[in-house]
Amino acid sequence: MQVSLKYGMNSVTLDKPEGTTIGHLLGDANTKALLGFGDNVVPTVEGSVVEHGFALSDEDEVVLQPKAATKGS
Repeated sequence: MQVSLKYGMNSVTLDKPEGTTIGHLLGDANTKALLGFGDNVVPTVEGSVVEHGFALSDEDEVVLQPKAATKGS
């Protein structure tokens, strides 16, 4: 299956096996290096925030947003 991944101005289409999850994508060091994202991102599919266990479907587009910084008390 093909999945598109976008972070900022960078994007890539990847061939992944059925059953690939958001966690698989976010944990792939090569994909991180290619798009330039770290661990502090929020993944969305079709505008909805998804968890790491979310199973991707063919032609899904995953958009990564930087996680908002929070202030401690």
